[in-house]
Amino acid sequence: MALFLTLLMTDALSSTVGKLLVYHPPVTQALAAFLSILPQSLNKTLVLAVLFSILLAFSRMQRDNELKAVLASGIRPLPILLFLSSPVAAAFCSAQS
Repeated sequence: MALFLTLLMTDALSSTVGKLLVYHPPVTQALAAFLSILPQSLNKTLVLAVLFSILLAFSRMQRDNELKAVLASGIRPLPILLFLSSPVAAAFCSAQS
């Protein structure tokens, strides 16, 4: 996730530097423009981080045979998926606004 955030911020930095060279604004104004992009980039990164962490959790559960134990105890997988997908849905909705 740090790599994704780094790529987003590198893109934002290059566009900010490009506008700095073309329009010659004060450095403080260019820095403010760059920092105004940061919350949007963090929001995109957090959405992916939540999804990635859920995938890692299911991978670990599968490797440790936890999913087999859950299914053997009679718990259906759909309620588990709905419960774990609610943070993804919340993060996605907050990223859209």
